[in-house]
Amino acid sequence: MQIILASGNRHKAREIAHLLSPHTVVCYSELIAPFEIAENGGTFAENALIKARAVFAAISESSAAVIGDRPATRIGESSTAAISDHTTANSTTITDHSPFVLADDSGICVDLLGGAPGIFSARYAGENANDSDNLHKLIAEINAQNTNRPSAQNTNHADTQAANDPNAQTANYPNAHNAQTANDPNAHGAHYTAAIALVCGAGEFVSHGWLYGKVLTTPHGTNGFGYDPIFVPNGFDQTLGELPDDTKAAISHRAQAISNIRHQLSVLIR
Repeated sequence: MQIILASGNRHKAREIAHLLSPHTVVCYSELIAPFEIAENGGTFAENALIKARAVFAAISESSAAVIGDRPATRIGESSTAAISDHTTANSTTITDHSPFVLADDSGICVDLLGGAPGIFSARYAGENANDSDNLHKLIAEINAQNTNRPSAQNTNHADTQAANDPNAQTANYPNAHNAQTANDPNAHGAHYTAAIALVCGAGEFVSHGWLYGKVLTTPHGTNGFGYDPIFVPNGFDQTLGELPDDTKAAISHRAQAISNIRHQLSVLIR
């Protein structure tokens, strides 16, 4: 089944496609002209629903959304989430009048910064900021707070929170450890939140997932996007930018949220 992602972010689409395999995931911007969506909600769930509703409405208004001569890109055609292009002679058409639209709103919350950047994670360094801009803005904010803090033992509230949270996903990895950050005064408690909204003809559904850990002030690894190079999950000694995809798929906040959506999809399409 085709799932339309209310995003043009190909990195995010790859990850979601991998998690939703064997369903096909296609960015909405490959089916209709991309448009501005005001993400003015106060929570991750509200923003995810805003995006999913907007794309669902835009696609549903047309019985067949056509993209001129531009080839459509299907993401997630295989279990390895590889990208493959499928091009018709002149256009790509949506034949399902009641699409399944999925939207993700996620971000990182740092204890030291009072939960920032939170819902503003994707635009922390400004509306036109890219991943690198946002990452270095966060590092700069953490460093500024470190400079202004009195010398004291670092307390990470996320550790206590995660210890009692079944979503922390550390107990299943008894051989993992966090030696890199255990004594690092510049490592601070943080967590990722993901809200996944599914909008379709049957209704609206929202699922959440969380991942707890610490943030560093020096990026490590390139296997990921966003703030992954500075986030070390509890129970590990590598950042999300260093961990292999299979490991991330087993523990990530987005994987947890998608798991519930997969169940919902199985109910809706059986």
